[in-house]
Amino acid sequence: MTRATVGDGIAVARLACHGSTLSLYAHYWDLVRGLYGHLALEDIRASHVRAAADLAAEVAVRRRTSVDGRSAAEHMLAACRKLFAVAQADGLCPGNPAALV
Repeated sequence: MTRATVGDGIAVARLACHGSTLSLYAHYWDLVRGLYGHLALEDIRASHVRAAADLAAEVAVRRRTSVDGRSAAEHMLAACRKLFAVAQADGLCPGNPAALV
């Protein structure tokens, strides 16, 4: 039996989101796919999620009113929480490491 990858989980999570939620999370899921898309969902740890949030903050577009990418990091965490919640509900992974961050 093959284990579901992060890329597989993202494909499933995209089907579970609509409208503005999908528009927001799609960017962050693309970043996660680039980082961890080849890894099995069950191999992802809270430290992976934290690293993805840190990357999102680092590459965030800086505007005059921005606060060091904090919103981007929070949006990444929300996108990861949704990804793993959907994957867990569908039986693709045993837990939600993003909920620990």
